[in-house]
Amino acid sequence: MSTVQALNTETLSKTNEYVTVTVTLPTNPNEPATFVFNPSTPVVLDGSGKVKYIITNEDVVFVGAKFYRDDDDSLQSVKIETNATQSILTITAENESKTTDDDIAFKVVVAARDCDADGAIFQSQDPQIICRPNE
Repeated sequence: MSTVQALNTETLSKTNEYVTVTVTLPTNPNEPATFVFNPSTPVVLDGSGKVKYIITNEDVVFVGAKFYRDDDDSLQSVKIETNATQSILTITAENESKTTDDDIAFKVVVAARDCDADGAIFQSQDPQIICRPNE
């Protein structure tokens, strides 16, 4: 288990009180998993890998992605794209063995600026399975 840091840390823009983090896999690029972070009330919407968190007023900073694999060769890229209305974090990874026995599980880790005196770090539920290519 290791932590993969972003190439650089940028602030994610708040859009209508939500910050959207999109995780795209080459096995299913048309249906990326979408995460909207809420540091206080995480809610799993359904079993499809989509998790939503309502964001508070604090700025949110991407910290990293933690992958539950023995090696990190599966991680192809981590980038943050920003336009006028939102920032999109794209994590590209693939299951090298292409079997459901070797899923890629991960946490997306974010921090809220000035969220509390301790500068707490919030993260997605542990873990999210993002790649099951044979299903």
